[in-house]
Amino acid sequence: METVTRTLVIFSALILSAGSAIAAPVTFLFSGQMNPSPISSPVNIGPTLTGSYTFESTTPDTFPPPEDAIYTDAISNFSFSTGDYSGSTNNGTINVRDNGGTDGNVDSYSISLFGPEASLLPSIGDFEPVFLSLSLFQNISGPDALSSAALPLIPPNPSDFSISSFNFLLFNSNTSKFARLSGVIDTITLAGSSVPAPAASALLIIGLAYVGLRRKKV
Repeated sequence: METVTRTLVIFSALILSAGSAIAAPVTFLFSGQMNPSPISSPVNIGPTLTGSYTFESTTPDTFPPPEDAIYTDAISNFSFSTGDYSGSTNNGTINVRDNGGTDGNVDSYSISLFGPEASLLPSIGDFEPVFLSLSLFQNISGPDALSSAALPLIPPNPSDFSISSFNFLLFNSNTSKFARLSGVIDTITLAGSSVPAPAASALLIIGLAYVGLRRKKV
């Protein structure tokens, strides 16, 4: 029985280590409040804001410094709605900065959608989307909000940051003018189970195998 138990332990370690290398999508939900819209349009904006974004948990950091990480194209889906407006796009980048307790720097967590990524969102009247961001920033004098620049698999808490903002920039090519819709992010939460699918499956297989062996021995 001891040999079998040892074999199960080795088998479980192999499965879990293999599972950790498999890209596992993680989805965060967010909510907040929008400021009054500067655009005169029949589309109602605000006052509440809700949305979600899904990203691959194994996306590599494409920026060398350890305190400032850029996870390019980590987001596979980003959607939000406010008032009568709603939209979604299929790409985006996550930036994470950890000051490591160094004076003069700030902790930050942000999501950015530029150009083609933002252009997939619906227009508002004659204004076409060109940029969208969800940003959390901590003031220099504030306590650390992040422990590292690793891609967070647990949602960052907006209340741990000094600034939590939502910005949606649009451009009217007829008048050559920009308009910015802005708001505040109140919550970011995890959607669904926090256990990655590969790890959960491995644990189930191991448990069933162990129960089977125990019954066979009896």
